[in-house]
Amino acid sequence: MTPRPRPRAPRLSLWAQLFLAAIASTAVALGVVGLFVRHATASQLATYSHRRSVAVVHQVAGALVQQYRLQGDAGLHAAATHYAALLNTVIIIESRRGRVLYRAAPPVGPRHAGSTVSATVPLYPLGPRVRVVLSHLPNLGPRLSPVMKSLLSSLLVASLVGFLASLLLSSLVGDRIVRQLQRIAQGARRLGAGEWSYRVAPEGPVEVRELAHDFNRMAAALESGEHDRHRLMADVAHELRTPLAILEGYLEAWREGVDIPGADPLAVAQQQARIVSQLVDELQDMALADAHQLELQRDEVDVGHLAAAVGTDWQRLADQRHIALTVEPAPAPLVWGDARRLRQVLGNLVGNALKYTPDGGAVTVAVARDADTGGVRVTVADNGPGIAAEHQSHVFDRLYRVDASRSRGTGGFGLGLAIARQLVELHGGRIGVASEPGHGATFWVVLPPAPTDAGA
Repeated sequence: MTPRPRPRAPRLSLWAQLFLAAIASTAVALGVVGLFVRHATASQLATYSHRRSVAVVHQVAGALVQQYRLQGDAGLHAAATHYAALLNTVIIIESRRGRVLYRAAPPVGPRHAGSTVSATVPLYPLGPRVRVVLSHLPNLGPRLSPVMKSLLSSLLVASLVGFLASLLLSSLVGDRIVRQLQRIAQGARRLGAGEWSYRVAPEGPVEVRELAHDFNRMAAALESGEHDRHRLMADVAHELRTPLAILEGYLEAWREGVDIPGADPLAVAQQQARIVSQLVDELQDMALADAHQLELQRDEVDVGHLAAAVGTDWQRLADQRHIALTVEPAPAPLVWGDARRLRQVLGNLVGNALKYTPDGGAVTVAVARDADTGGVRVTVADNGPGIAAEHQSHVFDRLYRVDASRSRGTGGFGLGLAIARQLVELHGGRIGVASEPGHGATFWVVLPPAPTDAGA
């Protein structure tokens, strides 16, 4: 029988990890500080005790020299006996070769181990220089022990207070961070449930606030994408409904043998089928562009010839509406690109210009060398109503139409300019618009020149 896998222990929450990390770091820091302070204090006390002992030896040696000079051996004996009893230590006077010249001890002997400190001083006629040794000199350890204990106790209390304060602060900070992260996680769950308008209030540290801002930007992008998706579905349904309804009506009339005066059923059906085909092509191009699968068949392209061909394509419509369609090619370098896709871009720009130009107006297509890049600059200018400033930055967005109506006569499906921008950028170029309401619009395209070696 296969044993069941043991369930994994639940991982600690972020708050618990932050809290434990704060406890560990605070304990280590306070421990290191405590050991350092204790070691430094003990070292300073030992240094002070040694210096004090040396100072006492020099004071005793000076007193012995003075008494010896005043009273001789008797004064030396009396002074040595007095200081031995006063300091409860053994005083030894040695020659430079280590021979004991005089020794004095307290009446009952030294009552502690103590330390041994010496000083060398001149002492005539016992010798030019003798050494005065204080053996079993009491040190300051026992006397300073209460001070050391009090210092360590204060250090322990301060460490405990700092430890508790650190725990409190880390708990508050960790709770604040975790609550904000929980709100962001809740927002992610609500977005997953379809609440696209949910936003998170930026709070907490800088990094958490930046995360909240990024979340809000992501939510806004998702909301916009969902809105575009719904609008796309509605627009596709609307755009397909009209031509299909016309086709269905004419086919029904044709099947029943009804004669529609002044209408050619086949021509109408062909026109509506062309509209549906154009819509499908636009949707396919946009899908390929989103998937980065638009392939370009590159070659050296004369944009001036392309502009002339596009003008020929649209000349009939321009003549029907009495619009003066003019193509003004000028000497310009070749570009390295896909002629079919570039013709699609120019055709879209000319078609939009004709759509917005009133009957009897004018549309001008100009091709020239771009002075800044050395490439090709194409402009399509009309004398239509123009584009308001608040719309100019959005005209190349997909599904965006200056006229919000759903008629192809006033804005089309809203994909043509978005596809044009994708194609121009794939060629390494730029596209833009300049317009003043009431004075027409000018769309421009700048394409880089072809390399000297086309094979490059």
